[in-house]
Amino acid sequence: MNPIKLKIKQIAEKIINNEIDLIEGCRIIASLAYELENRDSIFFILAISSESDRFPLGKVRDTCSLEHLEDLDREKEEFITFYKQKILDSCQEIIKLSEGD
Repeated sequence: MNPIKLKIKQIAEKIINNEIDLIEGCRIIASLAYELENRDSIFFILAISSESDRFPLGKVRDTCSLEHLEDLDREKEEFITFYKQKILDSCQEIIKLSEGD
């Protein structure tokens, strides 16, 4: 299996197993996807990564005010609640498709 596809599959598995933040996982997959010729199977993950770029993760959070973080965290939770099942379904599809490689 292509090493990029393998890494994407591993991140999808971590998302499903709740071992990584949903948004962070989508961003990692999206960053890896640019190495692939065909991104059709992860189109939804790419869209989620793009739509969620306003939510700070990691060290970026240290640069935000507490009030701003509270607002964004609340908004992020609503975003995740709305898209969680679709994200998980997309991850399942990534894993399923990678098994054919």
